[in-house]
Amino acid sequence: MINFLKKLDEYWAVVERTFIVLALILMTLVVFIQVVLRYVFDAGIPWAEELARYLMVWAGFLGGSLATRERRHISIDILPRLLPEGSIIKILAVKFTYLVGAGFCFFLFYVGYSFVSRSMAIGRYSQSMHIPMWIVQMIIPASAMFMGLRFLAHTFGRLEEKKEVEELKELAKDAEKDIR
Repeated sequence: MINFLKKLDEYWAVVERTFIVLALILMTLVVFIQVVLRYVFDAGIPWAEELARYLMVWAGFLGGSLATRERRHISIDILPRLLPEGSIIKILAVKFTYLVGAGFCFFLFYVGYSFVSRSMAIGRYSQSMHIPMWIVQMIIPASAMFMGLRFLAHTFGRLEEKKEVEELKELAKDAEKDIR
């Protein structure tokens, strides 16, 4: 079961990376075409800015999920910085910060889901592209769920895995260097 979940996470990370790259390419292309059309031909695409904005939001939220997977997310690490290097207490403190991150992400999922549900009930549509806003907003609860699950995986990951313990020790060393 664990191997299946790891493979699923690896597959999803590839999907996230691919979408982020394609979104950034498409966003750049649409904005470039819009600028050329506006300043050279005095015309434009009415939905270009809106599409670019939505692609940026989706890429940002998926990037947050990917950063969580790779432990490159923002974290509050004042407690782990103060504890002795390599101690089990320091490792548990890092695990606790992951647990707090998971809790925040699940709260964001709940709030995001409520927000999307209200948008669906009201029937809101985007101004220029005329697509249902719930499609655009769905990235909020979806990415929050992915981040929360990844934080939980970091929290309850096996401590005996040498790689994880070494990564946590490296994280602790980096944190101590930052203090000095």
